[in-house]
Amino acid sequence: MNVLTRMIQRGGHFALGERLEDFEVKLLEWKPKGHRITIQSAVRGYLARRNICIKYKTLLAAIKIQHVWRGFRVHKSFAQQWGQIIFLQSCAKTQAKKVLKTLRLQAKDVKKVKEKTVGLEAKVVSLSQALHKKTSEAKEIAEKSALYEATIQLLKEKLEASDNQFKSVAADLLALKKQSSNWSGT
Repeated sequence: MNVLTRMIQRGGHFALGERLEDFEVKLLEWKPKGHRITIQSAVRGYLARRNICIKYKTLLAAIKIQHVWRGFRVHKSFAQQWGQIIFLQSCAKTQAKKVLKTLRLQAKDVKKVKEKTVGLEAKVVSLSQALHKKTSEAKEIAEKSALYEATIQLLKEKLEASDNQFKSVAADLLALKKQSSNWSGT
């Protein structure tokens, strides 16, 4: 079977693995036996199929380019959104770090204040205990002072009484002495 007959039997399509150049070479090697119209129709069919094949390949290439372009645009849009998300997340992260830093500083300040408060509370407690002790000592001293004043007053009264007694005894003694000198000198 010659090439032309095989091609016509296949419906004008090339077989798998058969290249266009091989067909052209076989077509040139084929020697017609008076089938001029058959050759012309075969060549026209071949050219038509080749144009259809080229148009189909062009269409596929255009579809592929559109597909790639749309994918690129979608990827670019996604990459931009992703970059914006990452940027926002990094901004939020830095903001959170700043807030955390200030909170830590405030916590340190609170700890220091708490420590000072505890120290001051201990001082207040010790001072209140010392004040209570001093107050009780002052009460004891006041009580002792009142007791001593009462004792002094009592002793003053006794002293005055004994002084009065002494004066009266001294006066009696002087009177006795005068009487005895009056008796002795008479």
